[in-house]
Amino acid sequence: MSFARHAVWLRAALVLGLCFLWVPFVSAQSPVGQTLDWFNMSLWLLGGLALFLYGMERMIEGLLAVSGERLKAILSRLTTNRLAGVATGALVTATIQSSSVTTVLVVGFISAGLLTLTQGISVIMGANLGTTITAQLIAFNLTSVAMLMISLGFVTQFVAKTKRLHSLGTLVLGFGLLFFGMDVMSTGMAPLRDYPPFIDLMRQMENPLFGILVGFVFTALVQSSSATIGVVIVLATNGFITLPAGIALVFGADIGTCVTALLAAIGKARDALRAAFAHVFFNVFGVLIWLPFIPILADIAIWLSMGDVHANLALVTQDTPREIANANTFFKLSLLLLFVPLLPGLVWAVYKLVPISQEELSQAQNKPKFLDPVQLHTPSVAIEAVYKEIERLGTMTVLYYRHAQQAVLAGDIAALAKLEHDGKRLNQLHTEILTYVGGLTVQAMSESENAKLVSLIAVLDVYENMLDVIKQGLMEVGYQMIDNKIKPSATMNALFESLSQEIEATLAKGFAAAYTPNSHYYADIVEAKTKVDLLISQALEHQAKSLNNTEKRILIFRLEMQLADAFKRLHTLAKRAARISEREHEKKVDSAPINLVS
Repeated sequence: MSFARHAVWLRAALVLGLCFLWVPFVSAQSPVGQTLDWFNMSLWLLGGLALFLYGMERMIEGLLAVSGERLKAILSRLTTNRLAGVATGALVTATIQSSSVTTVLVVGFISAGLLTLTQGISVIMGANLGTTITAQLIAFNLTSVAMLMISLGFVTQFVAKTKRLHSLGTLVLGFGLLFFGMDVMSTGMAPLRDYPPFIDLMRQMENPLFGILVGFVFTALVQSSSATIGVVIVLATNGFITLPAGIALVFGADIGTCVTALLAAIGKARDALRAAFAHVFFNVFGVLIWLPFIPILADIAIWLSMGDVHANLALVTQDTPREIANANTFFKLSLLLLFVPLLPGLVWAVYKLVPISQEELSQAQNKPKFLDPVQLHTPSVAIEAVYKEIERLGTMTVLYYRHAQQAVLAGDIAALAKLEHDGKRLNQLHTEILTYVGGLTVQAMSESENAKLVSLIAVLDVYENMLDVIKQGLMEVGYQMIDNKIKPSATMNALFESLSQEIEATLAKGFAAAYTPNSHYYADIVEAKTKVDLLISQALEHQAKSLNNTEKRILIFRLEMQLADAFKRLHTLAKRAARISEREHEKKVDSAPINLVS
């Protein structure tokens, strides 16, 4: 099930849960002379919550539309060290007002290899601090201008002639709905101020463990710690909860927001799962550290709010929303200062919890093994390292080709999907080899070393073309055959299997020629051309006999001929690579330029 569908079902469960929450109150005896309209109150509370959540979604949507792509670029670039990562996470989250969105983006970047695990964890740490800006904004209690913001946002959307202006309207509308939802919830809760069963329930929030549990469940359901804090501030504004109870609810929200990261990590790379667990560790241990010191944190929050610890109860109640927001900010900031120096230990812990798998070990093989930047200052050594890396690249490319042609002939779409990732990793390895070779071009080299370098660049270009043919000439055709429910006939399948075996041997020789001096691989590949041409001719002859004017038959002919053409192109590329390599190894003096097309 996708992350979006998880969120839909969880929010549906929230609505049902809130409905059942009223059951003990409805069944309880009302005080003498007091009548509560439970149905009307439920409508106000649930309607207000719906407006609050919808407003928050529109606000985030508008912020992402206005600056989302730029912030994504910041996330993927400005994370050179742990402090930069923390600052980036705080900046992005303070801008888009959602640590959940930042966390989901980070998990995706880690899965795609754009961020390392350490960088990702530092960004998530910063996101925890950045999200406190939302609570500070909510604590301003701008309900008096909510309708103005709603009107202004709607009119802006209505008259906007540019996408950016429309997004700004969405942002303002979202803010207005958020504060209007808070006002509606507050109105719905007003009759409960003198209702003993509800007051008794709120008093149970004084038990920190109960408050943490309620905050955790609510946040896990709505997928937003900011939404939970918004509801907490509504409760505090109405005098239902004290500052310590509000802090306990904030602690629970801090743990509950980890559910978003865990859901986002489902189906992603193991490093993404490690980042999600690091988020859990950071938040859970932070709550455990501060749990015995909630009274101290409350005093700090009152001091930060410029209040008096010994102020009268009315003043404390009036300032409680701001104090909760300040407690949340100080809590997150203190954890950041504590855990940033301990980041290597946190990374170690998540690796213990989610060990490196065999699949990850195989993926690590797609990183350069022999290329050391220090060797660039010694070109002869660096060139030999490139030859060793090409040997690794050749072995993996031949294996990639074997699996690709098997998946195509078998019509295995799952295997083809997996090979998409393998192809990207091979392209990455090829790029890193070429980049390393590019670093050699600025070094002082002998004439023979320069000749080797030119040969390597030409050969690497041919290898890149091989990867392109495997992807576009084989795998893309395979997808089309699966989409159109086409499988080669038994005769064509046998021909293609024989042809693919010849091509696999040819590719192996094309790579081996690069790192095997004085070989005769080029001659072997040229000799194999006769058999390759014969097999392709037989395939074409078979197709000609079975061709008719039906649309399905013509499509089969086209796709199978595209496969045959891909095999032929791979043979030509292998021959070209071997020719370049063997001419360089044999150091033949040839006044004519090398023909790289034949």
